[in-house]
Amino acid sequence: MLKLKPNLQIIVGFLLVSTFIMQLGFLYILINPISILNNLDSVQTINKVSKAVILPATELPQVGIIGDKKVLADIDTIKKANQIDSEVYKDAKNGDYVLGYSNRLIIYRPSEQKVIYDGQSPQQRLASGQQNLVSGIIKKITDANLLPKDYNQTPQMVIVSNPDEVRKSNEFYKDAQKDDIIATFSNPNLVIIYRPSTSSIVKSGQIQVSIK
Repeated sequence: MLKLKPNLQIIVGFLLVSTFIMQLGFLYILINPISILNNLDSVQTINKVSKAVILPATELPQVGIIGDKKVLADIDTIKKANQIDSEVYKDAKNGDYVLGYSNRLIIYRPSEQKVIYDGQSPQQRLASGQQNLVSGIIKKITDANLLPKDYNQTPQMVIVSNPDEVRKSNEFYKDAQKDDIIATFSNPNLVIIYRPSTSSIVKSGQIQVSIK
């Protein structure tokens, strides 16, 4: 019986494992050609888009097709989701490619070989909008001398979706309306009812919570 030295055994074992992994890879290609075609399609799309705009060199995007029902819904469903999605996808249509980066979203139309949209993703727009909203509310409050001018803490905010339930929870909220924003500041202890439709402070004060 042939005996191998320990180092040689390790090398042979490594080669056997590597061969097995390669065989699995070839088998995967044989039984899953659709995945390979999708990856090739994505690479080709990225290459085409790179000719129209400068793409991040160190990041691979998530690629989807509008209306494929696998990654992305049809365009009508996307636009009906919310106002931000409707704005981002307003010029898009089924069959357009979407390239999603960590800080950017690109919509590309292969039939016309042009970029339809290049900017913030809906999630990034929402985050930016929330930050702008917080800044606007804090400015209103500091202008009303309810907070120091240099106040920089972020409050907890809740959008009123069911005014009746909110009004029942505490007398303080008796004037709250749908889509009002309740902003709670921990330091100092302050609660604000803010109405975006009129950019105004409806009510401010402190709430004493009693535990029964």
